[in-house]
Amino acid sequence: MPDEVIHDETNQKFYIKHPDDESYLKYNLENNNTIDFLSTFVPPKYRNKGLASKIVIEGLNYARNRNLKVIPTCSFTRDLIDSNDEFKDLLK
Repeated sequence: MPDEVIHDETNQKFYIKHPDDESYLKYNLENNNTIDFLSTFVPPKYRNKGLASKIVIEGLNYARNRNLKVIPTCSFTRDLIDSNDEFKDLLK
């Protein structure tokens, strides 16, 4: 499936695999109730296609489904939360 978001719990990231690279959201589980979204990256040739938003929303839904509070260290994640009221309740 193109642009499928995959969750790699071992390496603590959500990602979309590209033929030659990947787009990702890296995180750190701070404890049993907090997740820190550290950084988002999309390779230049895949930018402006909504991939970063798709990955971050997947991460935020993961947090919600597990009752985790979010620390948005990543500025992209912070901006997405700030512009979407549906995710503001997740903020720690």
